[in-house]
Amino acid sequence: MAAVLGELYDRFLSASARGDSDAARAELLAIVGLDGGAPVLPGGAELPTVQMLRYSRPRQVDLIALRERARDVAKFEDLSHESAVRLERMLATMGLRAVIVGPYRKRFDVSMSGSGEQVFAVNVARGNEAHLLQQAERDRSAHGTREAGKILGYPACCVEHFIEVSASRAAHDYGINEASLRSFARGGEIAWELNPLSSLALVGFMPCSGDCSAALVFARSIAEALRRSSADAARKIELSLRMPVLFFRFPLFYLLTGRVAANGSAVPQGAVAFERALLNDDGRSPESLRLALHGVLGGALARSRGVRLDAESLVFAGEDGPTRCPLTSPRVPLLLRPRG
Repeated sequence: MAAVLGELYDRFLSASARGDSDAARAELLAIVGLDGGAPVLPGGAELPTVQMLRYSRPRQVDLIALRERARDVAKFEDLSHESAVRLERMLATMGLRAVIVGPYRKRFDVSMSGSGEQVFAVNVARGNEAHLLQQAERDRSAHGTREAGKILGYPACCVEHFIEVSASRAAHDYGINEASLRSFARGGEIAWELNPLSSLALVGFMPCSGDCSAALVFARSIAEALRRSSADAARKIELSLRMPVLFFRFPLFYLLTGRVAANGSAVPQGAVAFERALLNDDGRSPESLRLALHGVLGGALARSRGVRLDAESLVFAGEDGPTRCPLTSPRVPLLLRPRG
């Protein structure tokens, strides 16, 4: 389990359970890296959410890619046993071979394996690769990870980067997925095709960088399969993946929707303009987390039409002037700006 982040979540949940709102707020601020947080402004009572990144459901993008033969091997993770069995049966009707793997445990608020809910994975392929993938993943070494990545068709550079990040202190403290995301999105700008913060992501792995050419080849082959399946659905997925994201932690992030022109004093140069901020609802983490974060930022977001992140502050810009949220060090929030 992610040592530091897991402990912060545990302390937050403990404080929430005993009704200590001041302690819960302090732990929440530590989780998201806000020093004192934003002023709690009126107008943030509503909690608008979006199911941007959800667990437990088979990825429809990968199912379409398999059907359209853009992929020959895929892995569906973090399913209940009932969902895994149902998926295995459905895949058999497509002439595919599936292997149910597990159970294993997943703690979703730190997005890595460990103590938590019992879940299953389903490996699927046209040939014997589903079994080969299962064998490779039993080898917990770097060699096993390389073999699994090769079977899944992932770019070697991304697999090697994942191996490196997995062995890092950041992965130990905050979880493999979060450490990988922060390494991937170092500059904030990423190719929209590589946006990983969606259940509709074109890639089922974390690319080694926000503009990895090999990962883009992989992603664009999946995008083409989606267009063959349904041009309208492909356009909607693209629009979703192009939206900026204000990320704090798994699973706490906002989708910034309805971008408007960044002009005038309300949205200063360098800020990401938006009309509405929707908080991700992953479907499994406690609602108290979302309510606590929205209690800190909801008022500022409701009044803002732009957000900017600098070395020391998270700044929300609106007609009434900026709302500045001091940050702790090292900086936690990320502002992802998909492009291309």
